[in-house]
Amino acid sequence: MYDFANQPFTTLVVTFIYGTFFTKVIAENEIVGTMLWSRGITITAIIVALLSPIMGAIADRGGYRKLYLIFWTWVSIIGALILWFPVEGQVVFALTAFIIGNVGFEMGGVFCNAFLPEITTKKNIGRVSGYGWSFGYVGGLVAHCAWLFCTMRMVSLYTAHGCSVRCTLSLYIVSVHCAWSLCTLRAVVL
Repeated sequence: MYDFANQPFTTLVVTFIYGTFFTKVIAENEIVGTMLWSRGITITAIIVALLSPIMGAIADRGGYRKLYLIFWTWVSIIGALILWFPVEGQVVFALTAFIIGNVGFEMGGVFCNAFLPEITTKKNIGRVSGYGWSFGYVGGLVAHCAWLFCTMRMVSLYTAHGCSVRCTLSLYIVSVHCAWSLCTLRAVVL
């Protein structure tokens, strides 16, 4: 359930929708936007590479895995919700919100994976992990298809009433992350 819930972040924000929006609308042009987006992903990777071993050791030693899973998930959701606010030219603000959200997403994955030895046997750990990844991709596809369907309807409806494509994109990102937070709460409570 956690993988299904969090995968729309990487599908919609990192890969397809917000990344494209950043490079075409927020950045000064697509070339600079693509370079800056790549740097944001690089900064995320460096932060996660430095934090993961330290946070993992603390969580394993103190039994805080679930707490850290919840914490990093909320960091990601909040970072993604902040993506509502940047407008054209606010590159640093948009990248900062993205990096916060992406670090939270990646660290949440670290702590989700930390539960694998507790929920399955050593023999089945690869299979269970694979199921999680596959359910995650299903979640990403569902979110992407929903985005395409809703966008086609919402853009024509909202532009007729004066709402921009940016507004439509922002509304969808907020709705996806509200759904993510509800599914995450269900996953970590059970």
